[in-house]
Amino acid sequence: MQPAPSQPPPMYPYPPLQAGYPYPPPYYVPPRRDDTRLILIVVVVVIIILVIVPIVIAAALYVMVSGLIGGPGGPGIQTMGISVQTAGTNWSLQVVSVSGGPLPATTFLTILDDQGGTLLARRAWSGLTLGTWFTFQVVYEDSDPSVPEIVAGDGLVADRTAYPAGSVAQISSDQGVLWAGNLR
Repeated sequence: MQPAPSQPPPMYPYPPLQAGYPYPPPYYVPPRRDDTRLILIVVVVVIIILVIVPIVIAAALYVMVSGLIGGPGGPGIQTMGISVQTAGTNWSLQVVSVSGGPLPATTFLTILDDQGGTLLARRAWSGLTLGTWFTFQVVYEDSDPSVPEIVAGDGLVADRTAYPAGSVAQISSDQGVLWAGNLR
């Protein structure tokens, strides 16, 4: 038999704990963190939120509202003065004054009977040509083809049998009615 050992065997194979363990020794200085990237990112985000976002929102609102109001450089208010006369078997609707520079493609003619029924559905002036006379019995006469807008001197000629006296002619654009009057 062997004699009993004088000390019991250690329970853990690790060295004994020292004072302050697991904390670093008092002379340990942690490495300095470089937070300049984080600060730069925060500054960029703040600039985007406080400066760019309101500018984008204001621009979007301007674009949405600018179509609703007429401003500088816009089409402005359109009006038209028409003189209605008889010319043989036709009506002559002569433009005597016009403002806003309407184009024949965006200016429309509608003719209603004296009861409000439609004799001529809304048609663009540019579509009222000699080639469509037999269909609509109305033709647009451009006094100066070199000018694209409708100007004083331009006019419409309509058949008096298709559109009898008392009929109501209405000239309009996408912004509203430019002129309305009876054929007499």
